[in-house]
Amino acid sequence: MAWAAVAAGVALCLPALGLGLLFDDLSHREFLIARLRDGQAPGTWWNMFELAGRTDAGETARAIALGAVPWWASPRLVVAFLRPLAVASHALDYSLWPDLPWLMHAHSLAWYALVAGGAALLYRRVQGPSAQAGLAALLYAVDEAHAAGASWIAARNTLMTAAFALGTLLLWTRARTAARRGWPTALAALSLLCAHASSEGAFGAWPYLLAYALVLDGAGRRRATIALWPLAAVSGSWLALAAAGGFRVQASASYVDPRTDPLAFAQAVAERLPLLLHEQFGLPLQLEVALSRTWQHSAAFGAYLLIALATAVAWPLVRQRPAAQFFALGALGSAVLTCTAPIEPRLLFMVGIGAHGLIAETVVACLRGLTGSMPARALRGAVAATLLALHLPLAISYISPTLQVRPTDQREVDAVARGLPRDRQTTALIVLNTHDCAFTVFVAGQARALLPSPPFLYVLGASEDPVKLTRPRHDALVLEPTGGYLREATSQFLRHPKERFAPGQTIAVGDWRIVVERVTRDGRPARVRMEVPKIDDPALGWITWRESSRRFERVALPPVGGALWL
Repeated sequence: MAWAAVAAGVALCLPALGLGLLFDDLSHREFLIARLRDGQAPGTWWNMFELAGRTDAGETARAIALGAVPWWASPRLVVAFLRPLAVASHALDYSLWPDLPWLMHAHSLAWYALVAGGAALLYRRVQGPSAQAGLAALLYAVDEAHAAGASWIAARNTLMTAAFALGTLLLWTRARTAARRGWPTALAALSLLCAHASSEGAFGAWPYLLAYALVLDGAGRRRATIALWPLAAVSGSWLALAAAGGFRVQASASYVDPRTDPLAFAQAVAERLPLLLHEQFGLPLQLEVALSRTWQHSAAFGAYLLIALATAVAWPLVRQRPAAQFFALGALGSAVLTCTAPIEPRLLFMVGIGAHGLIAETVVACLRGLTGSMPARALRGAVAATLLALHLPLAISYISPTLQVRPTDQREVDAVARGLPRDRQTTALIVLNTHDCAFTVFVAGQARALLPSPPFLYVLGASEDPVKLTRPRHDALVLEPTGGYLREATSQFLRHPKERFAPGQTIAVGDWRIVVERVTRDGRPARVRMEVPKIDDPALGWITWRESSRRFERVALPPVGGALWL
């Protein structure tokens, strides 16, 4: 059953072979081709995930002044991830088959087969050749959340991390039960090193390693924990290497670095952990997105209720099983560590190891515990049926919609890029307002790839709420978003909420001046004045996002003293 489950999980993701390059794939291609083929771009090829500020504290500030980064970005922004092995896998793609995206997807699906197979082996190792192990392998392989990571080339780092983390767990459990522990221990340390070289998500293996020492290792908790020192040396050395190289996250609201800001990490855990558990145990994301806001809240409440009910009903049945304790501790610990990043389904590979093992333990325990009073039997049967329905037929049915979402969005990016309003005189398009900052960045990238003479795009504001535009004088514009700026999620990537704006704060962007005239109570810009010396220069095209047409459209600036709504 386990190996059939692995084959089924990979087969369900085979449509990903036709998805092509999506979003970050395009910037990765541009980055690697420039270095591997042309050899002209600065920097090394393995620093593809270095986005800002690692080697030069003033890099982001200069990028803001040059207009390469929006004005609200923190001058202290640093986003740099050390993932050389993951980058090497992409470099292999662009060295061998640079114009065959289907082979790149096949490469990723091969990693997913390793992940699903490794999970099946781990379940068998922990649960024995049992119904629980077979069911857990099936649940893990067909989880629709995993399809998001398996089908996106740019997300391969999460697949590789999970594969090597599972290899670490399998080799370590082998080492703890083998007569000769030397070579399994050395290989476990090497596998953990490869996991770290794939992404920072490798730390998600540690809750499982500690849970094994506390619950399953026959040598006793103290001796088993001390025995982890070779793996601890690997993780500690990698942390030191990353710190010495300046790889970290700073001043971003999207990513949190526990090393540099433990309080922000604690706050992120409080905010994100319930959402992550809901994502893991609740309805498929694509189903929730299709619901109205009221039904989304109801679905979230139902997910939390199901978690509480399943825990109350099943825990007395499974608490005597060390495997259930191992999976519970591992899933919760890895979920806490996953809170360093925005909650996305593709990040649930490590959490899912424990989650699906625990679900399988719960379902089997409930089905075998159909004894006693009628209400107790009915409740256990209902919990088992609900869990199975959510994580088998419903999950399988939403793998295909999950695979279709990104191509749909990419086609919209392409269409918007081709339809940017411009003429021969326009060399720069100034976005007065956009609904999604990241979307606009992708549009700018595609404009460079698709258009013969692409205009430069600069974003002045990002707000999903209405924005009032006034013109107090000839060379100035004032933007007032309802509710203030930095409410739109993707714009928060560039600045942490703790870094507040102050009234009168001025940011220079080339020969422009951006003055924050008023702020909200939590320090976000509420009224911003843009001083533009050549505001009527025909080279400048003023545009805004129109939700009705799903396009950027030209805006005729009002006369002095006039106003309009964006």
